[in-house]
Amino acid sequence: MKSLHLTRREHQVLVLIVEGLSTPEIAARLGISPDTVNQHRSQIHRKLNVNNVAGVVREAIVQKLVTIDGY
Repeated sequence: MKSLHLTRREHQVLVLIVEGLSTPEIAARLGISPDTVNQHRSQIHRKLNVNNVAGVVREAIVQKLVTIDGY
């Protein structure tokens, strides 16, 4: 498995993706533009080597990048 390094902001975006927030919701929550959120999402997809949100969530859990309440 390749070494993974997410920036602090990428990790914040990742957590909100896993929570099910949309790009506009993430942008509002973090006080950044939707375009910036999309740039972070692209980097997260690239770093996790996945092509969709389901893959992001799966890899985030498998790689223990996030914790899920109760699990």
